Amino acid sequence: MDIERLFLETLGDLEQRISSSDEYTVLGAAALLRKLLLDKVPLVNQVNRKYKLKITYEICDTEKLFATFNVPGVPPLQFIGIQDALDPCSIPNPPVKIVRRDAFLKTKVQASNGQYFTVRELIKYLANIAGAVHAGKSGTEENETLSEIESTLSVGGLPPTPGQLRAIGRVVLKAFTPLADAVRDN
Repeated sequence: MDIERLFLETLGDLEQRISSSDEYTVLGAAALLRKLLLDKVPLVNQVNRKYKLKITYEICDTEKLFATFNVPGVPPLQFIGIQDALDPCSIPNPPVKIVRRDAFLKTKVQASNGQYFTVRELIKYLANIAGAVHAGKSGTEENETLSEIESTLSVGGLPPTPGQLRAIGRVVLKAFTPLADAVRDN
């Protein structure tokens, strides 16, 4: 398949998956995000070699959101997830940041007992441990914590991490819209 068609089809598949309320369907979005953003040569980079667009991600400043829950002298919350609030369109008057890919992937979106998890960590966990690409166990403390969160909590009918993936997917789709438009116009 032509790389540009693969890119457009991947974006269409991502949009469909993040719109679902079915856990398995949403989980599959992690494989697509891994392919688009995390592979050795991410699909978006392969396509953008020709177009050379500056791709940015508009997100809420999650550091400011998390700071509202960090109260001196109070133990950290057992769990907090940014969920939809990652996407600035989902809340009124959000603290917005425009970032490049590396900063986006380092954005903290979940915390458990003071341990923070980034966009990259959630995509990798869902793709490589939770079953979007591979299913298995990991000996890392971070993945064990995520597995525990997934088995004990639910947000909007989904475990927290796939639920968070929906907002991550929306941010990615918006960021890639100019490139997708350029590919279609070519």
